[in-house]
Amino acid sequence: MQLSIELLLAIYGALLSTGLAVLSIVKFLRERPRISVEATPISTPASEGDDTHGVLLRMRRGDDVLWEEADIEIHVRNAGAQACQISDVFVESATAIQHVRPNGLPVILDPNTSCSVRVQPEYFAPKTPTGEGVLREIPVEAVGVFDALGKKHRISKENLATLVRRCGELPLRSASYKHKETGNVVVAFQVKDEASIVPKK
Repeated sequence: MQLSIELLLAIYGALLSTGLAVLSIVKFLRERPRISVEATPISTPASEGDDTHGVLLRMRRGDDVLWEEADIEIHVRNAGAQACQISDVFVESATAIQHVRPNGLPVILDPNTSCSVRVQPEYFAPKTPTGEGVLREIPVEAVGVFDALGKKHRISKENLATLVRRCGELPLRSASYKHKETGNVVVAFQVKDEASIVPKK
């Protein structure tokens, strides 16, 4: 009888420990930050000759000629129960990750809050020079944001495909230049935001 009671107590203790562990995991999953990211091409009114952040477009509406600025808006939302710091926007290819820190980042997103930042379209249509002097597109594998712990939060594949296509249709300001020191031909544009390139190992 004594053995049975001890066995029942051991089983009860094991079940209680397992239940508490499960509850802790469920609580962690519910309370952790849940980050979603969306990239959207946007257009805002502009004037001819403006030094714009995005691409300056000449639009014809009937007999009128209008100017618009085309940019990319990155919208980030935290649907979790814990705050999360967003540090950079990233654009990833097969060989490198471009880190972009536009105006508004880094930012701490409290639970159930969001933020939007604007990024130049050229980042989402990277190019490389060829021997014939033509710029070749570099395929983009992923776009999203980094949090303060270095975790990636990506846009969806459908969003990525639309973003890359729309940016590729713009008259981007990327051009090839000869590096003054090395003599190598590089592709560049006038950067408006802090950015860096990290080669993939």
